[in-house]
Amino acid sequence: MTLVTKPLKGTKILPGKWVYDIKQDTEGYILEFRARWVVCGNRQSLGVDFQPDERYALVVLDVSAKLFITMAAIRNWKKEQWDVIGAYLNAAIDNRIIFMKQPTGHEQFGLKGEDLRRNAYPRKDDMVAYKVLLQYLAGTTNLGILFGKEPLKGLEGFVDLSYADAEDRKSTEVYIWFFAGALILWSSKRQDIVVALSTMAEYCALATAAKEGLYLAKIAADLLLMPLLNQDEEFDKNIPITLFCDSDNAITTVMNPKVSPKLSWISTRYHLIRDLIKKNLV
Repeated sequence: MTLVTKPLKGTKILPGKWVYDIKQDTEGYILEFRARWVVCGNRQSLGVDFQPDERYALVVLDVSAKLFITMAAIRNWKKEQWDVIGAYLNAAIDNRIIFMKQPTGHEQFGLKGEDLRRNAYPRKDDMVAYKVLLQYLAGTTNLGILFGKEPLKGLEGFVDLSYADAEDRKSTEVYIWFFAGALILWSSKRQDIVVALSTMAEYCALATAAKEGLYLAKIAADLLLMPLLNQDEEFDKNIPITLFCDSDNAITTVMNPKVSPKLSWISTRYHLIRDLIKKNLV
């Protein structure tokens, strides 16, 4: 590793970040604090900075792990966890040149950081909400997710929406998915379109949640936790996954075989929910 002058404009320079760790002994006493500066290799582009056969090993998704734990709990399997320490520390790098930024702390501080400090300074309302959150977490340390407590229950999803709550009038959609009574997937994010009615926003939220539910159903079927869903055509033998919504208007709109003129401008991807219901998947 060599410190060099900043290369020409257009050269990719990878950022980095600090990763912190605490070394403890067998009884939990702290021995030392550790810090490592790592380069963000995830900013590299496939086919430009590396080739398909040079990609790192696949990492298990969090929801896949939760479904696997659920399967183990339902079948009373013994579970063990293990990890490979230092698996990526000794990987060889070929002769290609990779530019990375210096660790933070070498910059010359100036007035350009003033705006960042002011924007990052929380308001009084933010601190009140933050305090409530900390009080809730402190008072619920004994709560957790119990996997496999209701083995006869399949996939159940719940959708909710906060209409036009953002400054740009976009809505915030929320969905959660349960399997065998245990929470395995959740999401809360702002929609990428502005709609005129809350029913439209709920319609889009249902499509997003249904798509994730279909993905979960595939994983569960691979683990033999539920029957495989047939997506090729209308299939009466499908056992549909359940998706709950508190908007009667949105449910009526979804179940109506005719597309309302009010929805004709919405992107095709949001009409996925209609197709899934038609095929008895949801």
